Amino acid sequence: MSRELIARSPDLARLQEEGYEIRFREGFLLTSSVPYLDCQLKLRYGTLACEVTAEKGVAVRPAAHPMWWQGTYPFQTDGVAIMAIQNPTQGKTLLTGFTVDFLFSARPVDRDGTFIDYPNFYEKVKTYIGIISGPALQLYPDAVLKSERVFAEEEDDSPFLYPDTNTSRAEINAISDKVKGQKIGIIGVGGTGSYILDLVSKCLVAEIHLFDADPFAQHNAFRSPGAASEADIDAKCKKVAYFQRIYSKMRRGVIAHEVRLTAAQFPLLDALTFVFIAIDKTGIKRELFDYLVTHNIPFIDVGIGVTRREDTLLATARVTAADAQRHSHMPEHVSMEPDKDEQDDYGTNIQIAELNALNAAVAVIHWKRKYGVYDNTDKSMHIQVAIEQIKIYTDEDAP
Repeated sequence: MSRELIARSPDLARLQEEGYEIRFREGFLLTSSVPYLDCQLKLRYGTLACEVTAEKGVAVRPAAHPMWWQGTYPFQTDGVAIMAIQNPTQGKTLLTGFTVDFLFSARPVDRDGTFIDYPNFYEKVKTYIGIISGPALQLYPDAVLKSERVFAEEEDDSPFLYPDTNTSRAEINAISDKVKGQKIGIIGVGGTGSYILDLVSKCLVAEIHLFDADPFAQHNAFRSPGAASEADIDAKCKKVAYFQRIYSKMRRGVIAHEVRLTAAQFPLLDALTFVFIAIDKTGIKRELFDYLVTHNIPFIDVGIGVTRREDTLLATARVTAADAQRHSHMPEHVSMEPDKDEQDDYGTNIQIAELNALNAAVAVIHWKRKYGVYDNTDKSMHIQVAIEQIKIYTDEDAP
């Protein structure tokens, strides 16, 4: 990402050509080896950081004027702190393994004294370096302001084909990293399963394995994310192949398995770190659950229930989680009866996109709670949403 973005962005290329130590991490531009004076007027070096947004591979105009600073507070040659950039915002962990200490504010003004935005990253970085490093260069003329090389680019292990500027914009990279590298399985990519894929695909998981043997049919277009074309439907390809093609436009690691899982194929799940189960067939679930528990693979089973009541619908969305330590509750909440030939209302035609999306969203939120992305104070393993009352039940209080 770094080389291509620099090559296409004149302002970043100019910084690189002038020898500044710049690098990129998860949507942030880091400028290292910036000299400054500490409170004892000793020479030290810090790092500036700011979000970079790109469009079509080119860095766009900076969206905001502040910059984060990793280092102690910089001082002037007279021993007074540089107050012109002071900001009350406290430091924090900006990226995994990268903590910043201060947020500085130096907004440019025009000739009339009116605040304006930085026209590009070259001007922004140079302005901050001028303010922070100016005093240091007065006392230490030989201080290294620019390197003779570009900072060694860190290996880009992101699964995304382009930077996730949404996460960096919100400055929650370190939180989102808690699911980084996971290998996720989604068994069944019909209604709810396809929405689970849509949400998980935006996360830093390393791989997403899709398991389904059915073709992508016309009815799937009306209960899946996005908008399928007539050509997509006429192609009659397998659902896993269809979704692999769609989401591979955004990320790496979407792996299609055109299989209907049986016990003989369970070993395909061995390398996974978490599994979402979104299938209507109940006969295989007991065996599947036992296999996952035995192999210490945590999982979530989802389901929606829809029945007609005169001219309205009654609906619920269920999310039930389990792992090697907590799984005895599964038979209470999930049907494991042998599959029957007859189909109920849900199996025939009552599967509605918003219910699938809700079911998927609750499941993905629960998965993220498990790994600390969201607070998880009650440790519930079963969640049921009753649409009639718009009420959420958990564990023992579930109807």
